[in-house]
Amino acid sequence: MKKIITFIILLVSISAYAENSIQPYENSFIVTGFNKQNQMIINLSLKWGLIYPFETGLYLTYEQKSKWNVYDRSSPFMENNYSPGIIWQKDNILCLDFIRLIPYDHMSNGRDGQESRSVDRGGLQIQKSWGDKFKLGINERYYYYYALSNKNHNYDHYIGLFKSQAFISIDSKYQYMDSLKLYVQGEWTHRAYWIESALMTNIITGKFSMKLFVYYRRGYAQWMANYKDKTEYFGIGLGLQ
Repeated sequence: MKKIITFIILLVSISAYAENSIQPYENSFIVTGFNKQNQMIINLSLKWGLIYPFETGLYLTYEQKSKWNVYDRSSPFMENNYSPGIIWQKDNILCLDFIRLIPYDHMSNGRDGQESRSVDRGGLQIQKSWGDKFKLGINERYYYYYALSNKNHNYDHYIGLFKSQAFISIDSKYQYMDSLKLYVQGEWTHRAYWIESALMTNIITGKFSMKLFVYYRRGYAQWMANYKDKTEYFGIGLGLQ
């Protein structure tokens, strides 16, 4: 009986910890196109508070982006990109929405041999917005590279040193369709550019808001294995933020 009670207390403690420490990081979404050129993309992005109380701003981050060829006969996962890291975030500082220091961010495609790709980098990210119900904002991220694998020694020329985002968001009075956000982001300081855009609107509200997610991307470095390929993608699905 004591073991059962101990186990229940442990589960409750873990659940309470997860409820308070796990939060959305960047956009998480599942989108799909409607043909073999626009297969399903699954993007997961979370952050974990490392020190209690979790408002201290130190987080472990994890992002994973997968390409699932659901329109092929065997529906294989063709590509998986992984990105664990650590950040320090401070909200509402110096008239900014937030500032993030990124001391370490690792990117890898989990492969071996000639198809292996890996990057170690750090960075700085800031966001500033204007307005209340109707917001205009910018989000700027700068990267510096610690190490690049010899299999992708010029990866930084394709993914770039910056990620610039402009966004518009509208909060409405409706309970289930209570916000809409449109953003455009990309890197155009190199000839090997990329640009990405998404339209999001809430369909379920709460700590993790479920969204209708319309996604478009054009340019290079969509996937690490073939980062030199220029691609174009359009898909519709669900987002989590």
